[in-house]
Amino acid sequence: VGSSSWPCPTRVAVHFAPARPRTRGTTIARPDLHAALRGSVRDEGFVLAYFRDGDRHGILRRLAARGERVVAFTHAEVPEGVERHAPSTAGFADHLRRCRAVVGSAGNHLPAEAAMLAKRFLALYRRGDVEQRANAALWRAAKLGPAACFDAVEEDVLTRWLEGPAPDGSAVRAMTPASAAIAAAVERLAVERTVKFQVRYEGRPILSL
Repeated sequence: VGSSSWPCPTRVAVHFAPARPRTRGTTIARPDLHAALRGSVRDEGFVLAYFRDGDRHGILRRLAARGERVVAFTHAEVPEGVERHAPSTAGFADHLRRCRAVVGSAGNHLPAEAAMLAKRFLALYRRGDVEQRANAALWRAAKLGPAACFDAVEEDVLTRWLEGPAPDGSAVRAMTPASAAIAAAVERLAVERTVKFQVRYEGRPILSL
């Protein structure tokens, strides 16, 4: 986003990885934890799967072959032995609070939610997808869990993910939520420039000045 944001005096970068901003006027914030994820968190032994670009039958088939109970949220067909649910925000949140581990695309919100709930997350990226590959590298660098390319997931990666310790998400939870960071940034701009704002985040107003 550097080419589009360099003239801006104030920026809020929303991401799961704790980091120090390199440029003045930049705040790094974590996604807000969805209200549906604020209930009790427990481990009921199943693996939850969600992929941005459709299902990856290979990884789902391998997990089912290992004897894992796999629950995938998708409209697409899934391999035999995988439990399919239609995409649903409430349904997915309920399963995320109850799963043993999560596998999905190396996006932004799902890794953040997994870290904040201390759920094991395997971050997968498509070969040639620069953004997802960068997120996967950041996930590994933050020591939050393993990551791999969809077509090159080694067996030891699956073992470390499923049998290793759950991530310590305290550093992610300690980050400023995006709604608070955006509200603070807009409030500073309103004071400095004497202008009026109404800011909405995820469909709800978070600040009016």
